[in-house]
Amino acid sequence: ISTSSRELSDMLAEATKRIVDYYNKEAANIMARADALAGQGQYEEAICELALVPEECRSYAKVQEKTVEIYRQYVRHNTALVLTQAKALWAGDPTPENADRVMAMLADADPLAPNYAEVQAFIQKVEAAVRRENNQRRADAVAIKKAQINAAREVAVAFAKNQPKTINHYILW
Repeated sequence: ISTSSRELSDMLAEATKRIVDYYNKEAANIMARADALAGQGQYEEAICELALVPEECRSYAKVQEKTVEIYRQYVRHNTALVLTQAKALWAGDPTPENADRVMAMLADADPLAPNYAEVQAFIQKVEAAVRRENNQRRADAVAIKKAQINAAREVAVAFAKNQPKTINHYILW
């Protein structure tokens, strides 16, 4: 078959017309199915369904609006999931050492998500806890150092008090 044959181009034009007609008729059903999938948490599949609608379809603009709407739901859901996992990890081990893992998890949250303010609030909470812990560790280290210095001073004083008294006798001729 020659690619420049009239029959082939007519067949392709007819196939394109039928595909567009199908999507023109089914656009409302496709959007409803996408809504149902999104309602079940199957956001990727819902977006894929909507992405199949060709630009030539009359409802293409509405389909694109629906795609954006479901994508926002997807981003909100993923951000909430990341936040929940990070909170669980932090609750299990709220230490500065674990804070790095928590922050790495939170880095996966989309800053454009409508619920990103919750992520930021949690980041601030973790940072404040780490600062408090680090300050406490520094204070504890200073207190230990002072206690060691005082203990050494007490040892020196006790040693000095237990030295025999030296009496010097001077004989003058």
